[in-house]
Amino acid sequence: MEKIIKLDPVRPKVKSKPKPKSKKVKQLPKPKYNIDDFGRVEGCFQRLKENNLIEANKRLLKRNLVRGFNPEWYVVIHFNDGGNNKQYQRRRLDPHSIDADVLAVKLKLFQLLYGRGWEKMRKRSRSYWTVEYGNSVIKPHLNLLIEALPQGWNDQAVIEVLFNKLLPHKTRCLWTNSAKVQKLYTDPMICLNHYVNKESDFFNSTIQPKANDYIRTDKKLY
Repeated sequence: MEKIIKLDPVRPKVKSKPKPKSKKVKQLPKPKYNIDDFGRVEGCFQRLKENNLIEANKRLLKRNLVRGFNPEWYVVIHFNDGGNNKQYQRRRLDPHSIDADVLAVKLKLFQLLYGRGWEKMRKRSRSYWTVEYGNSVIKPHLNLLIEALPQGWNDQAVIEVLFNKLLPHKTRCLWTNSAKVQKLYTDPMICLNHYVNKESDFFNSTIQPKANDYIRTDKKLY
């Protein structure tokens, strides 16, 4: 008898579905610096930027001094942070709010010294403003360099009353009895950069360009 060989039925080959290609996620380059919770730059990049800003601020102040800015008084006064008031603390961390408060302080100061319309006066005291935070990130203070004040105001005792009593009462964004007034006797080039620019960093350049009185000239001095 012949053997009957049973053949398995030929099964059609089922094409397997191609596996979906995984999308490559484009990796962003690692930043050259890290930023902490308060917006300050950490690492070696920080020191480089700080040095560059300090040098730029020094040149800006020097240019103003060479062009005729002659400060006679150095004033430090602290902003009102509202104690434990969170709203005030947030305001002190906002650069735009700080700029607005500095402009408000300057407006009230010169209104007290010269009255309304002081912006149009050609002969008035010129000022140079910076903001620093010292050991606190939520308690900034103002540094002010200002030329000789008008007659009746240009006395240290009178200026201390002006910045400790009158001006805080007018603005409300300044602490009362927080101002320190110092008359400048030495060469401004030697001491002023240390006082005004010592805390310049990447996010807090300290200088207030909208409030400062820059002396402009067509001549290139250096």
